[in-house]
Amino acid sequence: MFDFLKKKRNASPGNSPDMMVFKSSEAAFEMSSKYMINNLAPNEFVLAIVLSELDSDRNCIVKLANRENPSIPKYPVTGADALPDDGTICTQATALDAIKSLRPGDLVMYTPNAAISMMGGPLHMSGLLPFKIKPMFSNKEQMWIVDKA
Repeated sequence: MFDFLKKKRNASPGNSPDMMVFKSSEAAFEMSSKYMINNLAPNEFVLAIVLSELDSDRNCIVKLANRENPSIPKYPVTGADALPDDGTICTQATALDAIKSLRPGDLVMYTPNAAISMMGGPLHMSGLLPFKIKPMFSNKEQMWIVDKA
């Protein structure tokens, strides 16, 4: 009868306005591509999705989040065709030691390789992957949540 007197239940952390929790890495990537600012600049981080397994040198191919083409390639991407002419921004990147394993579909943070940037090379030519990311975004802190596993 007096429902307004009942104590409201707390929202679960996954449904809190402070935290966006996505159903998949692909959903998080596509949302970031369409609605977030993804500036590719020296010393900046851009969300990326892994397209290939890590090789023995800890390199893999990633797709960078961008508004021009938010899609994720459905075809296998290798080093030879990392920059296809379909508007996709894919590149080779090296995972830092903090990342133990990567597989296609994992989210990562990409930052351009400083040496290539200083020589005037394209920022999407090669980069580093310092963090693996969970498909969770903190609205409160305005940052993606690092996957420490």
